[in-house]
Amino acid sequence: MIDTVPDYAACALVEGCALRAEAAPFPIDAAQLSMAWSGVHDNDPAEERLRSRISQFMAAPLDIPVM
Repeated sequence: MIDTVPDYAACALVEGCALRAEAAPFPIDAAQLSMAWSGVHDNDPAEERLRSRISQFMAAPLDIPVM
């Protein structure tokens, strides 16, 4: 059985169980990241920082251990 999930989900799923994570045997297009928020918070420095950190975190690839 094969399932494709984001790398962060694969890491969480294989931890402490008999599942394993491997690279897909076929090419997978990168997903687009988008966010939505209320326009009231456009210029709020705390909100800007939070959105920036979320973007950085979601864009960073994870190393998935191949088992």
